[in-house]
Amino acid sequence: MQPVPLVGTPVVPEPPYPKPPAPSAACWGSLGGEFVREIADTVEPDPASLLVHFLVVFGACLWRPHTMVSATRHEANLFAAIVGSTGKARKGLALDLSRAIFQQAAPDFLPKVKKGVSTGEGIINLLADADPDSGMENAPVELEYDDKRVLLVESEMSGILEKMKRQGNSLSATLRQCFDGGSIETLTKTAAQKVTRPHVALITHITPRELRDEFKTVEMANGLGNRFLWIATERARSVPNPPVYEPSPLLTGKVRAALEHAEAIKLMERSEAANRLWANSLYPELTQDESGLVGDMLGRGDAITLRLSMIFALMRGSSSIEVDDLESAMDITRYSQRGVRWLFESSSFDPREQRIIEALLAAPGRTMPRTHIRKDVFSNNIVTSDLDGIKQHLMEQAIIGVEKYPTGGADVERWTLLSPTQ
Repeated sequence: MQPVPLVGTPVVPEPPYPKPPAPSAACWGSLGGEFVREIADTVEPDPASLLVHFLVVFGACLWRPHTMVSATRHEANLFAAIVGSTGKARKGLALDLSRAIFQQAAPDFLPKVKKGVSTGEGIINLLADADPDSGMENAPVELEYDDKRVLLVESEMSGILEKMKRQGNSLSATLRQCFDGGSIETLTKTAAQKVTRPHVALITHITPRELRDEFKTVEMANGLGNRFLWIATERARSVPNPPVYEPSPLLTGKVRAALEHAEAIKLMERSEAANRLWANSLYPELTQDESGLVGDMLGRGDAITLRLSMIFALMRGSSSIEVDDLESAMDITRYSQRGVRWLFESSSFDPREQRIIEALLAAPGRTMPRTHIRKDVFSNNIVTSDLDGIKQHLMEQAIIGVEKYPTGGADVERWTLLSPTQ
């Protein structure tokens, strides 16, 4: 059977932005590829979206498998942001279809599903360790912490970004800790809470326009953006009367068997051949320096690819990450990278605005006098009216704040890059 292309023919493209080309077909030999092939002709979501939703849910089910990078533990939890036009990209349907196969095949493996993400404290409350008074504090790890799995679902990522701007909101920091793993602790005026080894996956949806407008440089720079697998999608086809999805017994049996085998796996390692491919080719590619916003968004490509390769191996029920698993993972990563470049390099930001933002990021305190911006960023080669227009646009987008300070002579105007909580 021929593999399904990762991108169907867009019904409603978003000119003038080109869609990224499809990746190679290596990833379609997996269990996730079988799921997509079973339904691709009868549903509207982009096959790329279907596959990534399946991978995220599969990884969310399993908290024991892990691999070690020096002293850092990586589990199979992923954060995925599906970027497509409202409604027409069928992002929500892709999630429903992916959850349906797991609900049918292995409902006992599914993690908690929490819809709506508002505060870091809410996530911690959901997963907090047992109260010491409960008698669980001395319980074995396998008993005490075996249900720290949760799949967070936020249908509107713009809502997450808005909440992160609120003064004192800890959502960004908590999500970063959830992705990284390890323990999370919080101290409040009334109580201390701890989450030991949370296993948190996240699926969220956003439109290209919202992403460009709302996901400001600061969110990218603070490390949250590069923890996401960004997937640009469009509706693959028009299906006015889709049939009710009933997973085939063959596929549901394979999904359950894969989860049962994977549940028994703990430490995962690459084979010798996979290690050579990683060291000689993939790791250098994934860790090469890239400046600007795109570089900020792709800064954890190696960690995401590692986790993807774990999931592809786990779908085979194997603790050994092989060359095919790495190549399949790289298909997804490269697809995501092309999507990020499509989304941000074709951004409507004035290139001069980009230069100012990057200069402010590098400046002490992320602030500079206007005179320094004119001199250091533009070598005094910008007219006053243009600089005024850029300032007005950046202020309207809540990217910078501007204040004037008296000096005894002319006031000094200072531009400051705003943080998410300002």
